[in-house]
Amino acid sequence: MIFSSGMTSLYVLRNKGNFTFEKITVEQNKRNIFTVITVDINGDKRDDIITVTSSDFTPFAIFVSNADGTFTTREIKGNDKYFLQHTLSLTVVDKDGDLDLAVMDYEKGLWFFENQNNFTTTVRRKGTSFDTVTNGLMVHCDDLNGDGWPEMIVGTLTATTLSIQVSKGTGPFEFDALQNVGTVLGGTSDGFAPQGRAITRMLHTIDINADGKKDIVMTSTFDKKQIAWINNSMISSSIDLELSDVSIHPNPASDMIHITSDKAISYCIINMSGQTVNQGVLKKGNTIDISHLSSGAYIVDILDHNNKHIFQKLIKH
Repeated sequence: MIFSSGMTSLYVLRNKGNFTFEKITVEQNKRNIFTVITVDINGDKRDDIITVTSSDFTPFAIFVSNADGTFTTREIKGNDKYFLQHTLSLTVVDKDGDLDLAVMDYEKGLWFFENQNNFTTTVRRKGTSFDTVTNGLMVHCDDLNGDGWPEMIVGTLTATTLSIQVSKGTGPFEFDALQNVGTVLGGTSDGFAPQGRAITRMLHTIDINADGKKDIVMTSTFDKKQIAWINNSMISSSIDLELSDVSIHPNPASDMIHITSDKAISYCIINMSGQTVNQGVLKKGNTIDISHLSSGAYIVDILDHNNKHIFQKLIKH
């Protein structure tokens, strides 16, 4: 467990078992620490710590684990004032085997820092600053189309919406133009800073429907939803999957499915071409025969008693 105290100190709570922890001070009263992530930078199978700081010309501090409860500090230098506390992403951007750093800053946009010798030397890739990215809130990099080059996923904030966009990776630190894949509600409220400091910044990729392609998932504190954008040939699907308490089981299934719901619902099963292949109304506890459907992925559009649409992914064997 890793946390910062008052944004000026960094601690690790080492698990000693039986719900007891040992507090290890990594750094104290040296710099303001904002975002904190852990990742194995040097391949020694021990997690290291990367932080965003408020230090001018030293926007990032890296703490490399020495395997004995101590850490070696490395600082990523820059020629700019400090970055705001937004998200970081580490991935191999240039196929050289080490993790490179992407940072989303609300004012400066998206920046890449190339890892050389486990961040002993760091080079900012100026050609990938993406000057057109404004009001940036989130960044995450992952290979969505399986070609070996990571795609760049960003979240940008306006007064009304949070937009999720994807840029296709085409080479080492090279990307196509950003393409919008979805939006969620936005706007301001009490205690909400326009820069997004009060927003949960959870943007990840995972194969949520077991079709071999990674999808985009995030938590939206705007409308209190967990949202997934399903990857249909690198996120070409326009269907947003909202995760909810209504569930389909078994899933995957071959013959019959049961939709868990306390009240009567109507449903519509849609294939990945957007065609409706089955629909009807269910009372509590009823099942649906899907034996006639071809094997593959489907979206089940469930309309509950409040006229709210809930989308669930279904895999037919």
